[in-house]
Amino acid sequence: MPEFTHPVFGSVGRAERSEASVQRPPQAVQSQQVPEELVEEPLMAVDDLRSLIECGKITDTVEIDGRKFQMSTLADEAQETIFKKFAVVSEDAGSFMELRRTVVAMAVETLNGKPFEYLYPADAPPQPGAFEAKLAIVRKMQGQVVDRLYAFYEELLKRSKQKVEPEQVKN
Repeated sequence: MPEFTHPVFGSVGRAERSEASVQRPPQAVQSQQVPEELVEEPLMAVDDLRSLIECGKITDTVEIDGRKFQMSTLADEAQETIFKKFAVVSEDAGSFMELRRTVVAMAVETLNGKPFEYLYPADAPPQPGAFEAKLAIVRKMQGQVVDRLYAFYEELLKRSKQKVEPEQVKN
């Protein structure tokens, strides 16, 4: 049975070992007596996959007006979604603001320890998905708060880059 389910990779983990899951090497020549050996393909452990997915991720909290926002850097898939949404560069200031709102909505995980997507604005109808709910909240926020959250996200990106990139080799 899988030990872990990931939204992108699906079920991951060690499957129960059965005779069907073991590969046997083909017999080279019928006349030779070669003992059958079990050849096991290495499986990625659940912890190894988690650490690979989380490699370089930075999560931190910023306090704004007494409220604690927990934010994380975005995975490659989330960044791709943003780039696809805004592939056409626009000179419209509204497009730039929407880009910042989208990044903030995707990066904020909690507000004062509660999942951000559950904090619907009172005058907004409930949204069908978590991202849409988070984006509806961000759109209702004051511009300077969105600016500060976006600036904090950029700080997280810089720290993440320093964490992953090795120091340059000195001659």
